[in-house]
Amino acid sequence: MTEPRLRFPRPPREREIFCNRTLNLRSIRAIGYDMDYTLVHYRVEEWERRAYEYMQRKLLDQGWPVSELGFDPQLMIRGLILDLQLGNVLKANRFGYVKRAYHGTRQMDFEEQREMYARTVVDLAEDRWVFLNTLFTLSEGCMYAQLVDLLDRVLDRGLVLNADIIISLAGVPLIGINLRAALAGMETMVRHGVMTEWDQSIRARETEASKVSQAAAGCNEQLPLATAVSHQ
Repeated sequence: MTEPRLRFPRPPREREIFCNRTLNLRSIRAIGYDMDYTLVHYRVEEWERRAYEYMQRKLLDQGWPVSELGFDPQLMIRGLILDLQLGNVLKANRFGYVKRAYHGTRQMDFEEQREMYARTVVDLAEDRWVFLNTLFTLSEGCMYAQLVDLLDRVLDRGLVLNADIIISLAGVPLIGINLRAALAGMETMVRHGVMTEWDQSIRARETEASKVSQAAAGCNEQLPLATAVSHQ
């Protein structure tokens, strides 16, 4: 028995589409392609690079200094988790325990990771965590890690802001503000002798509050023992 002649040449078997019932394409007006590679293979690097460049343009329009950043296709994979609270990128096991951690694009050493996450269980239901579970999120994760690095550099080196602000009403200037400000992390400020007294007073206050809290906890632990001894 000979096969019927086909109007178009038959594609290779690995490119065919299989279904378990008759598929009448005359009744289908549009075909959508998902990025799960069932129907079409995407060039992931080019796709994500375009998404990254779109985000970059949006940030540049808002005044972010991101013109020197570039998409790194090797930086992210599916299954990573963003810690929005600390600016970290994590790999956790199925029980939620962190197995590897990066701050921005810098890998943490074992001691730093243990100090930060030894008592933390990742719960994806919390707003703190973002799960990179699709290929569409790779460009977002790359931009996130690079922005953390950028912010760290600003806080470490410091940034001086010079701005003239004019508040007007109906086109009439009412208030003029000449703003001169320095932006940096506390360690940088203290290293250059700025806000040293304020930093010392805050640390002393926190130390005293910690001592009071520990003393109160010790009293609470001793009360049941004292009560038990008094009844003997």
